[in-house]
Amino acid sequence: MLRTAIRRHSEPFRRICLGAILLMRVMLVAQSHDDRPPELTETSLEKLGTVQVFSASKHLQSLTEAPAFVTVITADDIRKFGYRTVAELLQSVAGFYVTYDRNYSYIGVRGFSRPGDFNSRVLLLVNGHRMNENIYDGGYIGTEFPIDLDIVSRVEVARGPGSALYGTNAFFAVVNIVTQSPEQHHGIEVEFDAASFNTFSGSLRIGSKIDPGTRWLLSATAYDSAGPSPLYLPAFDSPTTNNGLTYKSDGDNFQSVFLDIDHQPFDVNVFYSNRWKSLPTGEYGTVFGDPRTRTLDRRGYIDLRYSRPLSEDWKLNSRGYFDYYGYKGAYIFAGDAGSTDEENDYARGAWSGGNADVTFMGWRKHSLMFGSEARFNIHQDQGSRIVGDPFPIFLDHRGSNNWAIYMQDEIALARPLTVFLGGRYDRYSQFGGTTNPRAGLVYRPWTNTALKFTAGTAFRAPNSFELYYHGVANQGDPLLRPERVRTMESTVEHTFGDRVRLAGTLFANRISQLIGPVEYGEGTFMFRNSRRISANGVETEIEAKWSTDSRARFSYSFVQTRDEMARSSLTDSPKHLVKMNVTMPVVSRRLFAALEGQYTSGSYSLVGRAGGFGVVNASLLARRLARNLELSFSAYNLFDHKYAELAGDEQAGAVPQDGRTLRLKVTYRF
Repeated sequence: MLRTAIRRHSEPFRRICLGAILLMRVMLVAQSHDDRPPELTETSLEKLGTVQVFSASKHLQSLTEAPAFVTVITADDIRKFGYRTVAELLQSVAGFYVTYDRNYSYIGVRGFSRPGDFNSRVLLLVNGHRMNENIYDGGYIGTEFPIDLDIVSRVEVARGPGSALYGTNAFFAVVNIVTQSPEQHHGIEVEFDAASFNTFSGSLRIGSKIDPGTRWLLSATAYDSAGPSPLYLPAFDSPTTNNGLTYKSDGDNFQSVFLDIDHQPFDVNVFYSNRWKSLPTGEYGTVFGDPRTRTLDRRGYIDLRYSRPLSEDWKLNSRGYFDYYGYKGAYIFAGDAGSTDEENDYARGAWSGGNADVTFMGWRKHSLMFGSEARFNIHQDQGSRIVGDPFPIFLDHRGSNNWAIYMQDEIALARPLTVFLGGRYDRYSQFGGTTNPRAGLVYRPWTNTALKFTAGTAFRAPNSFELYYHGVANQGDPLLRPERVRTMESTVEHTFGDRVRLAGTLFANRISQLIGPVEYGEGTFMFRNSRRISANGVETEIEAKWSTDSRARFSYSFVQTRDEMARSSLTDSPKHLVKMNVTMPVVSRRLFAALEGQYTSGSYSLVGRAGGFGVVNASLLARRLARNLELSFSAYNLFDHKYAELAGDEQAGAVPQDGRTLRLKVTYRF
């Protein structure tokens, strides 16, 4: 029934898209000239090794110089593969996997993904600005963080512990989303998307200059999706719950705006987003299929950066910011005599702070950076109440603060050998201090080869939810201590000529004082430091280029995780991840095809076992279809594979994922 409904719903859209593709082909063949500037993928892979990244050392350096295994997803990748969210983008990265419970998207990295964790063990940055909020420490990556990917210049994914530079949340990886500079945008650009499930979105991007030294970029996006209807959930396959079918209960709606004003040496970023999502899965025991059960997430910030050389040997980088996060969950529960009750769960976070670091390059073989950071949590408020009841279930208002100092020294001992030494001390008003060092070396015996060895520790501070939440089923514990991870990693990167690049890494993670819910009464849980985890694995990636626009990337990851206290494999930890990405021209410099394949092996969860699954996505991109027109067509889950993912224990069972979905995007530049 569900398969038939999806096919009937999408058939008219398929015909429209097929017609658009045929028209695209005819118009492209009719045009032969092209004044488009060269794309990043038109350079050799050797030059790609020199792409500048920020996240590994908190300053720009090439991929081969960075003391970490770093993957860069470029603007060209985003357009050609049709990535819609950061979640889809990260799903293509070696060692990463993403699960979706039809509300939020959750990052798994190197075999580690914990139920109920809102990506607090990966640090998410936008232009170096911390996006993890101050209630759940969530780094949101789906439509709940609706940054317009068409203004993204690149996404850097630096694996390994980053607390020696960034502090909390940089536990397994740092993901830095770098937006395009206002200088890259001139005039007006409009975009319209139409996709399966009555999904529509529109974007407006305007770039201009106020005077020769001041430029600005404004991006605004609106999105609305009805979601699949009907949606079938096997856990509710009973006559009392409509045989597991729910209608019009998976809606998703957001609006976002991003402003960048560049007036050197100052750069100002302003961001705001507002997102509603209906919950169709009956989570937390809510009434199945009631569209009134939904969540609201708001996120905003103002960020001011100041960067300039102080002298020939000294350089200053600094920033100040103010951030806001708001959450509200409306949950509909069955009441007495067929009635329903609405419970509102809510959180409000507001914080301000800043950081400054100076780099000294006056010594011949040293590049020494040291800095400090402070954050003041003005609001970390949480609460829960039944609508109509004057007394809340619980209410908590508080604030906190933390500060840190850090340093890093890069020492060129010899021409092919660079040693990295650094560390950071963080002090929290809730629990005290923690120190995290990092050491590494990069050895380049030949121009096209780099050997990297790194070791260090990272921490994740207990968040406000884990410390102080006192709802019906969960209890915080103000005595929690930070989680810690010790990591050792070795990486080799080598290019064969200018057409093939090979990278591989071996890693070992040892996690202690892991924070998680521990049952201490029937149906009641308290967050405790209670577990030790080990993870050992290998990641390999090979990239090949055989013509101007033809490129392929293949990666394989294997990880073995173990809960040392339970003496068993870790849950939600697939051992094998296989990724494949291929792009090639159909009409030279005009029409491009992209094919992406992903395989995730099976894993155990608290509610059962999920089998392995594979997904194939395909896209066509036409540039300059008319003078300033760009057209993109994508098919996600091309072969309509039916699969489900095991989410957290708040779900009644496995959560079905989308089948084949189609998307048509039209962009016009004035």
